[in-house]
Amino acid sequence: MDEPTAALSKEEVDRLLDVVRRLRDEGRSVVYVSHRLEEVFAVADRATILRDGRLVRTLDITATDEDELVRLMVGRDIDAVFHREAVPEGAVVLRLVDVSAGRHLRDVSLDVRAGEVVGIGGVAGAGQAELTQAVFGALPLRAGHMELDGQRFAPSTPADALAAGVGFLHEDRKHAGILPDLSVRQNLTVTVLNRLRRGFARLLSRRAEEITYTEYGGRLQVRATGPEQLISELSGGNQQKVLLARALAPGGRVLVLNEPTRGVDIGAKAEIHALINELTAAGAAVIMVSSDLPELLGTSDRVVVLSRGRIVGVLEGQDRTEENVVACATTGRRIGVAA
Repeated sequence: MDEPTAALSKEEVDRLLDVVRRLRDEGRSVVYVSHRLEEVFAVADRATILRDGRLVRTLDITATDEDELVRLMVGRDIDAVFHREAVPEGAVVLRLVDVSAGRHLRDVSLDVRAGEVVGIGGVAGAGQAELTQAVFGALPLRAGHMELDGQRFAPSTPADALAAGVGFLHEDRKHAGILPDLSVRQNLTVTVLNRLRRGFARLLSRRAEEITYTEYGGRLQVRATGPEQLISELSGGNQQKVLLARALAPGGRVLVLNEPTRGVDIGAKAEIHALINELTAAGAAVIMVSSDLPELLGTSDRVVVLSRGRIVGVLEGQDRTEENVVACATTGRRIGVAA
């Protein structure tokens, strides 16, 4: 089973793990490939770690822990994977004022500052998709308004958002992210084609495409045989890096990242989080949606929790705990705080 829970809800994951355990108890052999270590500890008897195509080690699952597995997978401690570097707080770049959009998002007000990562948490379907799509111009507002650098921001299409320097990463890499029949170069530059046209006839410049690929592909350390390799031939982690490069290419002033490390290995996660730190240090404002609580808490400056389309909690400092995210998402309040 290769990443069998990548697109499943928590309830579906629990059901699948029960099935795996039952198969094991019936005497069947199961090879379970997953980047979600909690699942490995829930079902595995032994864990085999591969890194860069080589066997690192095989351990009895009862004789190890998550920290050791991460060290073996990445070659460094887990703190290096989920690590947020302190960045001086800048001016407000993106502002949402009483925004309602789609069927779920209602009356959301939110500021995102330069150099800040605002994490968006909540149970699936709590309004995360509507929020990010509204910012990217893929979903019209029913009420409220948005501002970008103090000016009214009303993108009617994603092209408008891209032109304003807003980058977007979709949560579904396979079905809504990569263009599998196109090259790495074509996938990376698709958001900036107008900028790469030259001359009176406005023809697409292959040279300009290659320069863009070299700049952003190199920045994200995309591992490919070259710009003409089909993106479908890359690993999941390298496909994700190409999509992140695509999100950066319009300008990287505001980045809307949905599940930025879903389905990638620990090493790619560490690289992506290091990139986010680098971007915010350069003044980018980041909205990050993640269902991975350690990632959400470890790489965000603030965590905004949604429930039924509304903000029910803003967690900062010591309030940023897994228990508080879950409590806010399910009860609308932090642990130990009266309703």
